[in-house]
Parts: sequence; structure tokens; C-alpha cells
Amino acid sequence: MPGGGENQELGDLGESDFQGWCIRNSLRCTKSNPDRMGWDFFVEFPSQATRGRSLDSQNDLKKVMIQVKSSRNKFEHVRCKLSALKNLVDADIPAFIACLQFNGDNRVIHAMLVHIGTAAIEVILRRVRQAEADGAPDLHRTFLSLPLDDANEIHLDGSNLRALLEQHIGSSNSQYLQQKIRARASCGYDHNSIGVNFSFDGDDEQLVEFLIGRHPEITITNLTIQRRRFGIALPSDIDRIENGTLSVKSSDAAEATITVSNKTLGRTVTLAAEISSTAGIELPQNLHRMRLNNDCFDIVFNF
Repeated sequence: MPGGGENQELGDLGESDFQGWCIRNSLRCTKSNPDRMGWDFFVEFPSQATRGRSLDSQNDLKKVMIQVKSSRNKFEHVRCKLSALKNLVDADIPAFIACLQFNGDNRVIHAMLVHIGTAAIEVILRRVRQAEADGAPDLHRTFLSLPLDDANEIHLDGSNLRALLEQHIGSSNSQYLQQKIRARASCGYDHNSIGVNFSFDGDDEQLVEFLIGRHPEITITNLTIQRRRFGIALPSDIDRIENGTLSVKSSDAAEATITVSNKTLGRTVTLAAEISSTAGIELPQNLHRMRLNNDCFDIVFNF
């Protein structure tokens, strides 16, 4: 196992080669000194003017953050401090990890580029939440290994580095950023992620009448809203309200058609109605209701 001195040497070699690749690709590379925020280089693309568009409307200058990892062994995965990975996720800028493998002559023999995109963001934030749930919120002492299944191979001379970066960023840095922000905010949630509990002083029938829309609101106490992201609940992710009023408004109510026929007279009347029910809500069987209503009638069925 390489000692601290060799690790430092490998790190310097990797950073030096990466800087050379940036120069070859006409990329401006600024070193983080010291590296304490999870990235080694801030890389800027040259500005490019598009013909047919006014210069003042061209405001999309590409910039990325890169962490460089160096090793003499083949990378089966890339292992990083969870704190560094979360910083790459949190940064409002594209982020990547460059993995460089060196031989005994200090030459790069294999290099990969790992994109901190949607899939990696989900893996990282899941581990962050699990660490907090396990009582280990010090992310600096926790490590995570990212798979290389979707990593891209960098040419040994680094000649395709810029093309690989642009492949992930796309034509618009601002659009990329919007996608990254959405991924950060939404991953780990599904239709079962939000749990709501409250106390209600009325009887069961009043609650059912509220659920099917016959009462517009009810008074509640001790409301708790708990979010389970990635299926993991946290004490810090609970909202509590002592007293309040609960109302439910459906902006897209289900519709039904009621047909009434009189065979003797040979007449048929068709009426449109909204339909609401307690289906899908955990209630005793005798409390389940279905409501059909319009401007002319309001009918409730037991089911």
C-alpha cells in the first residue's frame, strides 16, 4: 500500500497531467488551494459567439468543477469522502471526478471521467440521509464508493476531455443547472413519501363527510407532517402545528355520467356529475362512501 509520500506524489502527478489536458483543450483551469470543498479544479470554457444572435443575448458561459483521483491500481470504483461528494452535489455548477491510473514510470495508462449527474446525485443523497439516520452526521468521516458503470474513458493524451464534458453539459449550461436543481430536490420522493397525522375532535361521520367534500373544512390539532426520503424518516424532517383548519380542494375532480331510462316511455336522460370517494383511505368498511353530485343533486352511497 503506498505511503503518504507516494500518495502525495501521485496526487501531484494526476493534477499536473489534468492541467496539461485542459491546456490542450483550450480550457482555463484554476487550482483550488487548498482542496477543502471537494474539488481540485475550477474549469472554464472559452466564450463562443453564435452567428445570427446579438452578443448581449449570449450569456451561457460553461464552467465545471473537477476532482482528480490518482492511483497505481485499476479503478473498480471511485471512493471519496461523503462530505466532498455532497459539496459536488450542492454546487450550482456541473461537477465531475477524473480518475487517473499510473504505471511504475508515472505515466497515465487508464483514465475515466465520472459525471455527478442524476444517478450519482441520488446515490449520494441517499447515503447522506442514511448517515444522518444512523447518528453519523459527520460526513467528513464517512466514505462512499461510486460505481464506474456510466463513466467515460478519457484518451491517454486527454484530447477528448472537452468533448466528454460538453457531452454531459449539453448546449446550455443554464438548462443543465435547472435539471441538476430538480434532481437534487426531487430524487428519493414518491407518492408514499409524505405522512400526515392529526387529531380531530368530531365523530367519524363528520370526518367522512369532509373527505368526500360535503364539508369544506375541519378544525384539527396536533398536526404532524413527516417526510420519508428514500424511505428514510428523520426527526429533523418533521413539521408540527398545534392548531389549525384543514381543507381539501381538488382541482381535477373525477367525472361520472348518470343515465336514467324509462322503458315504458322510451326516454333516457343523461346527467354529468362529479365523483368523490374514500377509496384508498384506510377506514373501517362501514365508513366508506361514494358521492355523486352536480347542481341538481347530491347522492352518497355506502360501499
